[in-house]
Amino acid sequence: MANGLSLLDPENSQFLELAQRYFVLLRDGYSRSNQQLAFKSIADRVKLVLAVADVVMSIGCKTLEEFGTAEFAKVKATIPFGFDKGRCTPISSHRIREILKSWMELHDLFVTPGDDGFIGLNDGFPFPLFTETEAAKIAGEGTETGLTPDIPPEVAFAHIDAAIEYVAIHAKGIISLSAQAKAMANAPRVYAKAGQGERKRQLAAHLLSIVDGNRDYEFFRGNLNFSKIARELDLRSCNFDPLLCKHANRFLLSDDPEEKVEARTALQLAATKQAPAPAKYRKTYLVQAELGLPYVGQSGAGYAPWPITHVANMKNGSYTVEAAEHDLLTAIIILIAAFDAGRIDEILTTDVDCLVEGADGFYLKTRLFKENDPEGGSVHLKPCPPVVVSAINLALDMGREARERHGSKKLFFSQYRGKYGVPTYHTFLKRMKDFSQRTGVAATGDGGSWEIAPHQLRRFFVTMWNHYFEYGGQYESCRRILGHAWIGTTIRYGRSATAGKALLTEQRRLTHKVLKSAVFKGLEDVRGAAAHRLVRVFERMSIRTRSEEDIDMFIDRRIDHKGAEVHGMPWGYCIWDVAAGLKARCARGAARGAHVSRPDTWKKPEECQGCACFWTDEKFAGFWEHAVERHERVAAKPRAPRQLVEAAKAAAMLAKRMWVK
Repeated sequence: MANGLSLLDPENSQFLELAQRYFVLLRDGYSRSNQQLAFKSIADRVKLVLAVADVVMSIGCKTLEEFGTAEFAKVKATIPFGFDKGRCTPISSHRIREILKSWMELHDLFVTPGDDGFIGLNDGFPFPLFTETEAAKIAGEGTETGLTPDIPPEVAFAHIDAAIEYVAIHAKGIISLSAQAKAMANAPRVYAKAGQGERKRQLAAHLLSIVDGNRDYEFFRGNLNFSKIARELDLRSCNFDPLLCKHANRFLLSDDPEEKVEARTALQLAATKQAPAPAKYRKTYLVQAELGLPYVGQSGAGYAPWPITHVANMKNGSYTVEAAEHDLLTAIIILIAAFDAGRIDEILTTDVDCLVEGADGFYLKTRLFKENDPEGGSVHLKPCPPVVVSAINLALDMGREARERHGSKKLFFSQYRGKYGVPTYHTFLKRMKDFSQRTGVAATGDGGSWEIAPHQLRRFFVTMWNHYFEYGGQYESCRRILGHAWIGTTIRYGRSATAGKALLTEQRRLTHKVLKSAVFKGLEDVRGAAAHRLVRVFERMSIRTRSEEDIDMFIDRRIDHKGAEVHGMPWGYCIWDVAAGLKARCARGAARGAHVSRPDTWKKPEECQGCACFWTDEKFAGFWEHAVERHERVAAKPRAPRQLVEAAKAAAMLAKRMWVK
């Protein structure tokens, strides 16, 4: 603490009791924001209270009750710097607000009795130290961290494309190669010739049988004929142990009984000595030769840095089996995290029983913490596309041995270089950097690079959802593995992408591009009420007779005047403007009216079909065809409930009317 003593020291007992009481109050549900806090958040708030106690002691006060507005004025200037006088740059405004919130709570809990009539804290501020206006002014001196920067669409698509390539194309080869390498490395060595220890033991046993009279022998120049012995043992006489040869000569040529006993004992010990066990691991270069490296994978690979030339890590930057397996697990986590759109810490703690089979396919079961259920987490189910199901099954296979050895039930529990565990945020950050460097997926369209942080993965599917029909066809794996049906399955109920807001910086460009494309390609082959409105507008403006520059200006003016925004969905486009809130089906209650924002609610294709703001064209035909197939498959299930069958038939009929030729 600031007084130089431990928090557990008797002189600081009042602050220890303060921290304990404050912890209990937050745990039991008290919070100025009226939210149930997670344990980690409570621990951070308790640390803030202890930091406040340090500030109070640094002024010369022994308790918080002695600290008043005059003392607060002395430390007020250091709040934007986190009370760190050596800091040059201010901390974030959000952090400043959290600090000031803790000061307010130390006043509220000290002067306001609880439901039982007792004061919750043993120490606190008897009077408010600042007003709400002053708090806002102090917070304004901090830096604005803002929202997470929007990910360039080409970077998001490249990461997903590379992840799909690893999971759908390279996984089988990498796993097979890794399993062979591990089996060869752990296999005992097989020698073409006996090792040195074994040769010594064979020689000693042969000489012992000679001295015991069990074998014939002959002398050569006053010694045993070791050349003959070498031929009998298929060994080279130059490699004989001279000490063993000396013992055999001493026994045969000496007349001293004690010397004979000593020589024979030495030979007997050498003959019965157990040969050393072979090395546990084989030499890497031997394993590489038997694996047939280099390995070039499947043809047409766009991202994997083939060939694999070595087994383990190399300083020269060569791609190794170890690195390929590392990248495969990273790709699996990227794909699952991007699809789930949750917090990366929650994704990394996913359990092995996360796949749930429903009537219309698989669902991914995850737990969301924070406000929902800070202790155990609330269970959420999301429809799971086939490529994500494959990724989960690969994770199950890759970590099965590690989980069985340590009794873990975590999906991403694995072994890496002798260490076992689930990747943390920081280790996964390192994994993503390595993955980006090796595959080149961080490159942007302007020649630069964009380093993805793990927490940005939750925005990948919003980006892909908004730009799929613009970028999707440019990426081989996305085109082959995803397609309209996959995107439609992924967000068929809007729970994966539409819960998030559209990317604001890309919204205007997407709106302009879609409207301009509609002008040049024509609106004859479209469905939906919004398309008919656009036809009338374009015809009234005689837009087809104008130049491209005039069309650009017209569209920009309409976007500015009407506040038009085009929101891409797996089944079509939603055109939202200042009057859309009066007629949109998703606008209900307070959200209904003119000049309102597009509701941030779950969108459903059944709801959009008859909406005045919706239109679709041939780009989305795959979704509707897949929807018909999916609903008909559900309706055909013999054991499906009657209500589910009727709903599926109705949905299939609506989808056919929308876009099935």
